[in-house]
Amino acid sequence: ISNILIYPNPAKGMITIEGEYSSVDIYNIVGEIVLTSNYQKHLDVTNLKEGVYFININIKGKLVTQKLVINN
Repeated sequence: ISNILIYPNPAKGMITIEGEYSSVDIYNIVGEIVLTSNYQKHLDVTNLKEGVYFININIKGKLVTQKLVINN
């Protein structure tokens, strides 16, 4: 199901999400949503603190979760 590529990871400033998806939610380590967006190829993550996050990517009604490390 997942032909999604997220880079760079670890990230600084911006991430690129390649592939077809409808929306994305980024959660911190305690499960709080810290960023949500409809489809965009580039997401600004400069407002996120350094640490580990989880990205839920909505692809045709199914969720794919990937880990993201922020090193701003």
